[in-house]
Parts: sequence; C-alpha cells; structure tokens
Amino acid sequence: MTDPTRANSKTTFVVGPGAVDGQKAGLLYFGYGSNLSSTQMCSRCPGSETVGLAFLPGYRFIINERGFANVLPVKTTTPSVADEADKPSKPQEETPRVQETTASRHMDEQGVYGIVYRLGDGDEDLLDGFEGVLTGTYAKEMRTVELLTSTGEWQEKPALVYIDGLRVSEDVPRREYIARMNRGVDEAKREWGLPQGYIDDVIRRFIPSAPKF
Repeated sequence: MTDPTRANSKTTFVVGPGAVDGQKAGLLYFGYGSNLSSTQMCSRCPGSETVGLAFLPGYRFIINERGFANVLPVKTTTPSVADEADKPSKPQEETPRVQETTASRHMDEQGVYGIVYRLGDGDEDLLDGFEGVLTGTYAKEMRTVELLTSTGEWQEKPALVYIDGLRVSEDVPRREYIARMNRGVDEAKREWGLPQGYIDDVIRRFIPSAPKF
C-alpha cells in the first residue's frame, strides 16, 4: 500500500440509528477483522444484514499485542527517499473480475477494506460484548467509510468501528484467530470482491494463508 493521496477520513458523530440509503433504518457497522465473515456475523448478531464492501481511508490494518485485528490512523508525514525505495513493487494483476477492478481504485491510497453490516435490534449490544467494550478492549467510534454500491459507485456513509487505542504495536495473531481471519478473507473475496492486492499486501503481512490439502 502506498501513502494516502487524500486527507484522513472524516469523523462523523451519530446519536442513534437513522435512515440509510433513504430506505432501511439501522446503524451501519464496519467489520475489518474476523467479522469480514458474514457467517460469523450472522451467528453473533442474528438481526444483522450484510450491506457490502467498504473502504476506511486514512487508516492501516495491524494485528496488535493481543493477537487481534486493529486499525490505526495513518501518519501524514512526507515519506523520505529511503521510505519510497522500501515500498513493495505493485504486483502484476491477472485479468480481474469487474467487481475487483472497481474496488481496486483505492489501491493507491492507504486505508482498510471491510464489510459493512446493518445492525438489527439488540445487535449493537451483542457486538459490544464480543468486542469487549465494557472491559476496555475496544472503543466504539463513528467513522466515515466509502461503501461500494450495486452500481459500482462509492458512497460515504457513517459507520460504527471498533478501535483499540491502547494496544497499537504490531504483533503476531493468536492461533485460533488465524483460522477465523482466513474464513473472513475467503468469504469477503468470494461474496463481495475484497481485492486480492489488499489481501496479499496487507492481510498476509500478519495472517498466513490456510494450508491447501
């Protein structure tokens, strides 16, 4: 991933659930870790509905000291010549699917891909429990994400994001988390076109791929 070409993502504060896309009401949630898996989200939050692929600009994905996913704001300092030289070369792309071509327009700016869900009644409280909000594991924040619509356009939407502001160093994932992350990556790519370049350049820095038998 290269340095951001646009300003950091805007913070949007939302008092409560409201109209989304002028149709259904419900708070949007941006899942970037194991909740890339719609299967896991369905089991955790039965009232939730998968909306689609989204992009959180101005942040970067890591696995932190707890062994779980986290997102951190991108530093906006100008990169040095040495930093530019250390950047990985952009991989040769095979003939991509139309959906992946559309999603990959963000590959030249730093940010985090995820899946957006519309939460149903009681789902936010359930998520708080899984994310350890009461114990201080993650904090709930509202951020503006760019949601990929069915017409191939990106629309800015306010979404709930769980962020750990205390444990911000890169570390290795827990063993059980690797399997859950790989399921999420596989489902998000198959169902929503999560870009392969993002998987290779960002996720695979922390999460090894599942062995092929």
